[in-house]
Amino acid sequence: MTRPPTVTVLAGAAFTLLEIVLALAILAGALAALGEVLSLARQNARVTQEETVGSLLAASVMAELVAGTRESTEVDHAQLPIETQPPWLHTVEVQATNFDGLLLVRVTVEQDMPEEQRPVSVTLARWVLDPEFVAERASLAENTSDR
Repeated sequence: MTRPPTVTVLAGAAFTLLEIVLALAILAGALAALGEVLSLARQNARVTQEETVGSLLAASVMAELVAGTRESTEVDHAQLPIETQPPWLHTVEVQATNFDGLLLVRVTVEQDMPEEQRPVSVTLARWVLDPEFVAERASLAENTSDR
């Protein structure tokens, strides 16, 4: 007696259409999530770069004030002399302190753009010597040395 030929089916050897569609859906979801992560990373990098530029500009204005190349008078939203888009504005506030000869100088640098676009703003505060106090002390020292 001869046996009829048998057909051997390899269970699990081939993908079904349902498995392929499911794998493609998972891949599409992962790519969409990855695209969103990359977009957020790009946006955060831009904001960080603008904050760095603002910090450097504020430090530059403060250095000019401390060095005496810029007068330590109050300034309100004056444009900085650099060509950037959007332009940068700076504000200088000078306040007396409880200590003779010291002033609190606050420099704020911000982008000139509408609030809806979330402009970057950086503030730097520092105690500096009052130029009038220094000049007065130098004058007193000069007068006492002449005697």
